[in-house]
Amino acid sequence: MAIYQASWPTLPTLDKVYSHGAWSRLFGLVEALYLCGFRDHAAALSPLLETALERVPDWISFDGRLVRTRAGVAAAAGGCWEAAERHFAVAEQHAKQMQNPLEETELWRLRAHMLLDRNGSSDLAQAEQLLQQALISYRRFGMPSYAAETERMLRQTGD
Repeated sequence: MAIYQASWPTLPTLDKVYSHGAWSRLFGLVEALYLCGFRDHAAALSPLLETALERVPDWISFDGRLVRTRAGVAAAAGGCWEAAERHFAVAEQHAKQMQNPLEETELWRLRAHMLLDRNGSSDLAQAEQLLQQALISYRRFGMPSYAAETERMLRQTGD
């Protein structure tokens, strides 16, 4: 939250032109805010992500991540489930086309997070399946901290 608050004055707004770096900072903060439980703050940034996608629909940030993924995260943070599902589905198509298995894996984990938040009738089973896929990939990639977080989320599906 401290990083977000310190970055707030330098985040892009709709009335000015900003550098790619400023936009990338915004994209990363959206995901971090959501995963840390600051959903209202992440959701408040959704209009900026939507504007970015209107301007450059297939935008990839400096870290190789799809902006579409972050738009899904922001929509999920605001409880806009249909928009989140739509963004995640398009992002997954792009990740497959780009042959980017890490982005696909991240999408599985983030979409599972959204499903756990939404908590619909079939969401738990679907989240568990996505998390199982993500766990296999994180282990294959040698990403133990991501695997551990995914295992923590899997335990949540068993509660």
